[in-house]
Amino acid sequence: MENNFKRKLMAFWLFLWVGIPFMLAQSPMMISGRITDDLGEPMIGVSVLEKGTSNGVITNMEGNYSLKVKQGAVIVYSYIGYVTQELKAVSERMNVTMKEDTRTLDEVVVVGYGVQKKSDLTGAISSVKAEDIQNR
Repeated sequence: MENNFKRKLMAFWLFLWVGIPFMLAQSPMMISGRITDDLGEPMIGVSVLEKGTSNGVITNMEGNYSLKVKQGAVIVYSYIGYVTQELKAVSERMNVTMKEDTRTLDEVVVVGYGVQKKSDLTGAISSVKAEDIQNR
């Protein structure tokens, strides 16, 4: 009888030792949502990334996305010209409104064949007014 009790007790402790880590492990969850700008227009190509991993997607033509992440993970939403947002994954539906980043607009110089940062630009810059062209 005492031997049977010891076996049950040993099995119980083995179950706790092996089973609890599996029960406490964070299960993955599927999150989805729609990303829009300040005017409510859908944003195409917004990067949606689980922070600290390479797990990510970009939004489709309607601004929708879906991504499987760990429960409670931090999701990073980023797009050029907009403020990067980090939100904790707490629900299956996460709609986000992106805000324009007006601080970075003056750092970009448009060049005839592409775009460069103002700090990376080498060479002379000049501007011509329409009046100067008309006077010639």
